[in-house]
This record gives sequence, C-alpha cells and structure tokens, in this order.
Amino acid sequence: MTSAREPLPLRRSAKTFRVLAIALAAVWLAAVRAQQPPSRIPVAVLELTPVDASYHPDVEQLRALLQKSGNTAEAWLAIHLAKEGYDPTDPVRISAALRSMAVSPSSCADLTCAVELGKALGADRVVTGRVTKVSNLIWFLEATMVEVRTATVRCHEDFELKGNIVELLPKGALSLATRLRKCDSGFAAASTARRSAGQ
Repeated sequence: MTSAREPLPLRRSAKTFRVLAIALAAVWLAAVRAQQPPSRIPVAVLELTPVDASYHPDVEQLRALLQKSGNTAEAWLAIHLAKEGYDPTDPVRISAALRSMAVSPSSCADLTCAVELGKALGADRVVTGRVTKVSNLIWFLEATMVEVRTATVRCHEDFELKGNIVELLPKGALSLATRLRKCDSGFAAASTARRSAGQ
C-alpha cells in the first residue's frame, strides 16, 4: 500500500515559484532584446568628388555620366551603407551645414573639416571620397571614414574599376560600403582589444 505524498512545505513552494518566475523573466527579456535591431551609426556621406584625370578632362560631363547610373556616387554609397547598419544623414542637411561653414564638399575632405561637419550634423562618422576617371575604361573609387568623437581616420578604401562606369558605379559603391563597414568593425574590435590589454 503506497502512502500519500506529503505536500511540500509552503515556504519551499513559494521560493521555487520565485526562482522560476525570475528565470522566465530573464528568458523573456533576452528574447525581447534579441528581436530589437542594433543601434544604427549616424553617418554623413559627402559628395564623392568627381576627378577627371583623362586625356581630355571635363568634370561637368563626368558628373552627367555618373548620374546616368540612376544616382550620384555618394547617394549609391549612402544607400548601401544604410544596409550595413548606418543611418545616413539627409543630403539637404549636409549641403546646408557645408554652406554655413562656407566650404565645398571637395574642400572638406581633410580631417579637421570632416570632424567639424560631423559635430554640426550630430553624425558619428563622416565619409569623404573621390571618383577618378583615368580613361573611358579605367576608374578609381575611394573613400575615407572619419570618427567624429575621436577625430581619427577609421578607414580608407580605394580600388580600381574597369569597364562602363554607368553599370559599374552601383556595384562599386556596394563594394566600397562593405569594405568600409568591415574596416570600421575591425577598427572597433582592435581598439577594444588594445584597451583590454592596457588594463
């Protein structure tokens, strides 16, 4: 004959319930945090200055040619950076800030100006760069990413494009955005490792 099981003491039952409730709350909170998108990094992408280094240079014709891709070089770069976890600043705000500083995009490629512009816009990063035409088939795409808070160059990427720039520009901007993001992430990881090693 089996004896009836005695109920657990009330105190032990209440304690077990509290532990389970805390564990469930922790699991729920972790799930909610996992569903939240990571914070996006505010970035100001300046005009990628067109440079015509070909035999018969014509910058205005070069600008018109680049826009046949469906967008400007900097607009393509901003679009792709947005997919890489950045929050691009409205170009209208960038233009207004440059006017208030009395500088052009091409003359704001140095570190000091980029940092000042970033502070004015509330951006964490500023990207400057160039699209250089060497010939009808050879082009160079380059960009520099500056961190505003520390006034440092985090990344500089450049590479050659060969072929029809109208077709290549969107893909080139995508590759540039991916390289900048990887470089930016790598810079952050290296900085964290250096700080840890110094402790």
